[in-house]
Order: sequence, then C-alpha cells, then structure tokens
Amino acid sequence: MPRLLFVALDGWHFSNHQMAVARASREAGLVVEVVAGADRFSEEITQAGFPFHPVSIRKSRRLGDARATLRELCAVFRRLQPDLVQISSLRAAVLGGLAARRAEVPAMIRVLTGRGYAFTEGPALMRGGIRWLWRIGRAPRNWTVFQNPEDRDFFLANGLADGDALSVVPGAGVDLVRFQSSPEPAGTPVVLYLGRMLRAKGVVELVAACRRIRLTLPGLRLVLAGAPDPGNPTSLSEEELRAWHKTGDAEWLGHLRDVPSLLASCHLVCLPTQAGEGMPRALLEAAACGRPVVATRVPGCTQAVVDGETGLLVEPGQPAALRQALWELLGDPRRRAAMGGQARARAEAQFGEERVAAEFLRIQRRLLRAEATGPTP
Repeated sequence: MPRLLFVALDGWHFSNHQMAVARASREAGLVVEVVAGADRFSEEITQAGFPFHPVSIRKSRRLGDARATLRELCAVFRRLQPDLVQISSLRAAVLGGLAARRAEVPAMIRVLTGRGYAFTEGPALMRGGIRWLWRIGRAPRNWTVFQNPEDRDFFLANGLADGDALSVVPGAGVDLVRFQSSPEPAGTPVVLYLGRMLRAKGVVELVAACRRIRLTLPGLRLVLAGAPDPGNPTSLSEEELRAWHKTGDAEWLGHLRDVPSLLASCHLVCLPTQAGEGMPRALLEAAACGRPVVATRVPGCTQAVVDGETGLLVEPGQPAALRQALWELLGDPRRRAAMGGQARARAEAQFGEERVAAEFLRIQRRLLRAEATGPTP
C-alpha cells in the first residue's frame, strides 16, 4: 500500500488542521504516518493509530535552526521512503519541500495556510529568500493547495505555483457534529477572540475597541482564548495578557480544548486581523456554532464571512469601523440570531470536514496514480 506522511509544525497543528484528512486517507487504504514537532498532542496522535515521528520544526529565524530541521526531515524521509508527503503551513512546507527534494520523495502536496509574516511583513531579504526556497523545493510530482483565491493568485503571479497543479480548498473543514448551533446565552454580552495572541491578529485593537464600548455598555465582556506564539515577531507576552486580565480589559483564558462550549458561551466572535489569513479555522467553527462574526476585509476572512449576512467585515486598521460593527451587533439580538442561522447553513453547505477530506483524497489519488503510470499530472 502507498505510504503517506503528513508533515506539520507540531502535534497541535496536525490535530487541528490535518487529522480529519489523515483519517480519510487511512480509510481509503493508505499507510498514514505523522512527522511533526513533539508536544502534548503527540500522544493523542499515536492513540488515534498514526505512528508519530518527532522532528524539531522550530519557529525560528536562525539559519542554524532551519538547517538542523532540514537534516532531521531528510533523515526521516530517507528512512521511511514515503510515496507521498503532505505538508501544511509555510515554514513546514518550505523546509519539507527542500527535504523531499533531497530525499527524492516522488510526490508532494504543499498546503499553504496563509502567506504569514514571511510573505507579508518580513524584511525584503527574507521574502526573497522564502520565494527562492519555495521554488526549488519541488518533488517530481508536486501539488499546491491554497485556502483562498487571493493566495492562489499571488503565487501564480509570482511564478510560485503551476496553474495545472493547484487547488483551492476552504481550510481544514469543521466537524459539524462536534460544533453544533445553539441559542446564545442570556445575560452579559460576550465577545470572543479565538486564536493565537498576536498583534498582527488585531488583538490590541480589539481590546481598545471593547474598552471604549464598555463606557456605554458597562457589562460587556471580552474573552481571549489562545496562547502567545513566541516564534512570531508580533506575539503578545503573557505579562501583557495578564495585565489586561487584571484590569478587566479582557479575560485571558489561555489555550482551551473545549472550543464548542466556549463558542456556546459567547454572543459573537471577532477576528480583526491586520494581515491576510488562509482560512481562519476559528471563523468556520463560529459559523458551525451559529455565531455571527466581526472580521476584517482581508484574504481568508472574506471567504469565511459573507458581509451583512453571516457577519460584518470592516477595513483593517480602522478602529472606529471596528467599534461601530461590534456596537451594531451587540445591540441587535435579532440580527445576531439571523446571521448565526445563515452562518450555520453556509457551514453545512461548504465547510464540513468530509467535503474538505474528499478534495484532498482526489489530489492524493491523482498524484499516486501518476506515480504508478509515469507522467506528471
């Protein structure tokens, strides 16, 4: 049977972004194993029946760390000799692509979950280096999966993708059974931010907006659920988050596992990100739970939210517009309920994880079939 390796930054990234596809691939008859950084999710992956091979895919801008990761990935690929690797996230895809080429892996799927800091905010030298590494890190049979059309168009315009070997798949999908729609809770309005604690995600602007709204709506609660990301230059520190918690500006909960209950406890979700996303998983989960969203009009968010129907979109970097959008929905329960209902219907129609897994299975079969017959797809 063909062997498929999933490669991710760490166990958390695999569990959240590739687990459903991995299960579908195994059910389709592939031998599926996981290569990722070890963390508290590693044991869960093993318990799910996937052999786990730890590799230190460090979030670091040090050249020495990148070289060490590349050596580890090459060693694993040469030892396991996969027929196909599927790599998610920019850093893992860049290093994994180079390792796959060195180890002569015959086929590869690279999943771009957003252009991230390296493509949007990083220094020009970094952006140029990443583009060059992305170009040379190709297997004989190569496929690129984007999560939104804007990222696809950017890569095509810059010669980073082959127009005959790419797909747009809306994120990792969402478990529509685990994430169920529910009536919003009674009492104090709750705005939820769900994600990494990054300045680039607009967390500082969201705290400031809710602080201003609280002057008119004193009971408003802002809940921040997620952890800092020390490997990201825009990460907030734990000290900053605890300070907000202490002053009452926001309730920082850290990383929580029970996301459905968290969403059931809020009235709306806000993601005022400043840069483009891939397809924000938090927004898909919010839709599945029937919660309206306030987000910025950037790639990824514009695919996850239909402005005026499932939520409101505002221009990034416009604090007054962000406050106005939040205020409109906080003051209109009927509108929130209507938007939440439309969001759930759209999630059922477009974002179920079974639909996403089926798209990846088609790509995997195409690459493996090409390996058996010879020509590149």
